[in-house]
Amino acid sequence: MSKITESDLKRLEDLIIGSFDRLEKGQNVLETRLSTIETRLNSLEIGQTELKEEIKTLEIGQIELKKEINEKSQTLKIGQTEIKGEIKTLEIKQTEIKEEISEKSQTLTIGQTEIKGEIKTVDAKLNGVSERIKIIEGAILKIPDLAEKVGELKNWRQIVIITITATISSVVGWVIRGGNLKP
Repeated sequence: MSKITESDLKRLEDLIIGSFDRLEKGQNVLETRLSTIETRLNSLEIGQTELKEEIKTLEIGQIELKKEINEKSQTLKIGQTEIKGEIKTLEIKQTEIKEEISEKSQTLTIGQTEIKGEIKTVDAKLNGVSERIKIIEGAILKIPDLAEKVGELKNWRQIVIITITATISSVVGWVIRGGNLKP
């Protein structure tokens, strides 16, 4: 076997010391990396905790939103029911108004018919009055002629005959008119 020399031992020692130094440097690098990883892990855990808190906040908000939505939905349903009731009331009132208008229209139609009938009656009466006025006008126009003839009569006998004739013609005219005293 060969002999181990002091230089070999020195080299071996240097080699071992160098290996230990490298191991220590590697261990330091690993510890640094482990510290970095632990820091990152802590950051991730903090972030995870914050995310959990935000999720809880969002869940609470979601629950509150659901409650609000349910409340609004109930309010809308109540409002919708009220509006439907008001619509039914308006429809009933509209029907009542239509019936009332129909009744008033029928009353007006009947009133118009009655007025037309009364107008025809008044027209007929006016025509009768107009005819009587024409007859009276004719009689009034004859008065001056009769007065002239009476003035010409010199004899009482002629006056009596004219008076009897006038009375008879008056009675006959009165009978023809229906026996009443109205002209």
